[in-house]
Amino acid sequence: MTDAEPWPAAREADEASRGRRGVLDGLKVIDLSRVWAGPHIGRTLADLGADVVKVERPHLPGTLRSGFLAGNDPTGAYWNRSLYFLARNAGKRALTLDYATEEGQEVLHRLLAEADVLIENFTPPVLRRYALDYASLKERHPHLVMVSVCGYGQTGPRSNDPALGQTIEPASGISAVTGYEGEPPILAGNTLGDALSGMHAAAGVLTALLARERTGRGQHVDVAMQEAMTQLAGEHVLDAMLNGRDHAPAGNRRPGMVRGAYRCQGDDAFVAISARGDGEWAALCEAIGRPELARDERFRDDAARDASHDEIDAILGEWASGRGNIEAMETLQAAGVPAGAVLRPDEVYTNEQLNARRFFEPVEVPDFGETPLQRYIPALFDGAPYPPPGRAPIVDEHTDDVLAEAGLSPEERKRLFDAGITAPDLSVLQSDAMRATRTMDLEAYVEQGSVLRIDEDYRERLAAALRASS
Repeated sequence: MTDAEPWPAAREADEASRGRRGVLDGLKVIDLSRVWAGPHIGRTLADLGADVVKVERPHLPGTLRSGFLAGNDPTGAYWNRSLYFLARNAGKRALTLDYATEEGQEVLHRLLAEADVLIENFTPPVLRRYALDYASLKERHPHLVMVSVCGYGQTGPRSNDPALGQTIEPASGISAVTGYEGEPPILAGNTLGDALSGMHAAAGVLTALLARERTGRGQHVDVAMQEAMTQLAGEHVLDAMLNGRDHAPAGNRRPGMVRGAYRCQGDDAFVAISARGDGEWAALCEAIGRPELARDERFRDDAARDASHDEIDAILGEWASGRGNIEAMETLQAAGVPAGAVLRPDEVYTNEQLNARRFFEPVEVPDFGETPLQRYIPALFDGAPYPPPGRAPIVDEHTDDVLAEAGLSPEERKRLFDAGITAPDLSVLQSDAMRATRTMDLEAYVEQGSVLRIDEDYRERLAAALRASS
């Protein structure tokens, strides 16, 4: 993997996907959701060809429209350069509509009359307040598939509790076994519950649409983030149920495996190793030039290696420190030992494997240029992907078009705008205070430790990647 060889130009199979129609062409989706879990659903459906209309209330434009600004630039209409918003809303259309008002609700009903799917991720009481919950909608729109994602689902004693990805991860049982012995639990570096819940919800929508083909009626798809995340707790929950064993945090280790992340040459370079059983242990010993360790009585079997893992860590740490993480990974993989270089974010978007499979697609960021954007559907279909269909919409970009398509006359559209029901209010985003809070102080983040370094050449690296991809 080198900076000179990202984004291969030879993409014969991929080119077929650029001109083909999506499998969900003709499907109409209304997306009321915010942040990540809900927008993830709409982005997935948009990648598959659906017409997804993102609805934003006038004084509450999409949450985190101003997060992670491209170029760290808070000037101008900076809210249209949010990379957080771009990733979750690429390919959608934007509609401004205050559905908290009676007139706005009636407009939404007109949209839903022609729509197939409604997406929302509020706590259950929010849409009930406006009679937009599924119980209120299903008689008027029996064809509608509605998907709701929230922390604890639509039923149960905690259904009305608010939740974020960071709080759902502990509620799933994962955090209790993540970290190091004697230390507090460690949360993942990102909100895994949002993405996982969004994937489950997208699958639920497709299932409900298939069922509608048979029955003619829609359904309510109810996704609880807690339930989605608990699947990742795996055998720990089962072991507690079946054997009464309560697992403690084990760091990077796992019983019966030689497992860890070891520092290599270079800044913040590591290689992760997971070797199971006598065969992989012998291969590991051979690969690091220490074949005698496979016959060492201290490491004779899985139990002995567990008891002597500190010694193994010292041996592997010394070996890894003398080579780069890519070299270490390739040496071990060639010997049949599962290993992976720990890639930094800048190494991910130039990764030769990801780019050979066209995992990233150039997408426009207003007033910035193109940037690589990950596919939300990783699978290839007959060798070709479903890439994002376009950039994320700017605020209010498609309001007039969407309302006209719903049959509202020019006079009706003007009256709604003049009444503030479809007119965006950007005063909050335009305030100096908001600009200041939404701009990352990079030097402060470096001092804090959450940013390791600042790559001054990132624009050149990005441009080279985009050129190679064209």
